[in-house]
Amino acid sequence: MQLLPSILFALALFAEQASAHGYVNQIAVDGKWYPGNKPGSDSQLGPSPIRLISDGGPLQLQGSEARDFVCGKNASKAQMTVPANTSSLVTFNWVGMDGASAWIHHAGPVITYMTSCGSQSCDAFDATVDTKWFKVAQLGQLPNDTGRWFQEGISSERTYVFQLPDQLAPGGYLIRHELISLQNAVAPNGIEFYPMCLQVNVSSEGQQQPNTTVTFPAIYNSSTDGLIFDTYTPPVPAYPFPGGPLSNVHASGQGLGPTAPSLSAIPTTSQTDSASDAPQCSVAPPEKQGSTSSAVRSHDSQPPNGRCLVKRNTGRRAAHNAGLRRAW
Repeated sequence: MQLLPSILFALALFAEQASAHGYVNQIAVDGKWYPGNKPGSDSQLGPSPIRLISDGGPLQLQGSEARDFVCGKNASKAQMTVPANTSSLVTFNWVGMDGASAWIHHAGPVITYMTSCGSQSCDAFDATVDTKWFKVAQLGQLPNDTGRWFQEGISSERTYVFQLPDQLAPGGYLIRHELISLQNAVAPNGIEFYPMCLQVNVSSEGQQQPNTTVTFPAIYNSSTDGLIFDTYTPPVPAYPFPGGPLSNVHASGQGLGPTAPSLSAIPTTSQTDSASDAPQCSVAPPEKQGSTSSAVRSHDSQPPNGRCLVKRNTGRRAAHNAGLRRAW
């Protein structure tokens, strides 16, 4: 009987690992939602701007295919490339592998990159290990509490929202959105990566080009800051973001948004776009390297069902077509 607690612990750990997989099942641009397809499913919902992956399990530095770090496991091109503008709000909804449960992990950064599709349409663009990406946004620990993370809000069924760079040059782009889970990162090769990619076509009068780019998985190695990190032993230090520096072409703001609609409630692409009725609020510039989100503020003057948990970028226009609110 003395072995029973160990057996129960092992079973609990196995159950957590089995359910700790997930993916982006839908995205929105300025309040218009687009469904994705379940990884590896033969029954597809239809055309989507989200690149389809074969499996929602984690990637690790040892044992995972290099190409899978680009857009996810065996990622294939999406059929759609959706319209956007500079300063459009792009929203990602993460779910568990069954497509219905919440994302399970709490600790780790939320990092977003972009790359130009060049002269090709994005539905024909091959993203490879040589593709050059620029980092546009990153969120890590909560302000004044380095033991808690913005990813905890995603596990509470809230969405992640970022605002496209103001001076982004026009054209087609892949957006690489990644959750990194640190629950096992106290040991080498314990960290888990969950990348997903979205295809957008941006209308813009800007001409700014990124001053720094990275490739995947070359930017990650066993000595990279932030890939071995103890989230359990207090005091938890400020997190050093991996994945290179924030680009000069970066998001105008970012934050946690309200719960996404059910897939059955999303109009098909043939139906008329509908404007968002959600309350408006300002969003904030992405965190600089080593930041602990001290600029985050909650807009407590708004009613409880419309409160924000975002950082404000003074001088930027208010975010539109999205109701960002407190995540928990």
